[in-house]
Amino acid sequence: NATTNCCILGGDAGDDSTLDVCDTDSPFNMWNQLLGIPDVGGSWYNSSWVSIGSNFDPANTPSGTYAYVVQGSSTACPDDTSFLTVNVNISPIVSMPPFSNLCDNDQSFTLNTAIPSGGTYSVNGSNSTTFTPSILNVGNNTIDYTYTDGNGCSAISSQNLIVDPS
Repeated sequence: NATTNCCILGGDAGDDSTLDVCDTDSPFNMWNQLLGIPDVGGSWYNSSWVSIGSNFDPANTPSGTYAYVVQGSSTACPDDTSFLTVNVNISPIVSMPPFSNLCDNDQSFTLNTAIPSGGTYSVNGSNSTTFTPSILNVGNNTIDYTYTDGNGCSAISSQNLIVDPS
């Protein structure tokens, strides 16, 4: 006669997961990032097996693999562990030189001075690749440049462009 130890009351730590975030993303609860249906009440540990809280702030917490451990109910029902690997990507550094004041009768020009190249420009909230001074935009105009890198991290640079009446 063989006997089987059946673990009915064991904990479920969910399933492993990997997450890519940007250093400017909002803090989040790591438990919500696990796959499956993890039990609440487990404990989080960093890669040095030091107990930590469940909140992850990409601006202040390093990339790494974090363990979520739910205690088992007995030696027949051991602890269950899942791992959350978080890759924190650094957001790009974006810059755009200031614009000189223009007159309302100056020529249109292409917006192309921001770095790194490959982003999008907007003028007063509307996407545009050129700026055309006119009597309709005398005063302060906001030029925004938004760049998204290969990791999906974005940054924005803004400059004011003043158009004077002629």
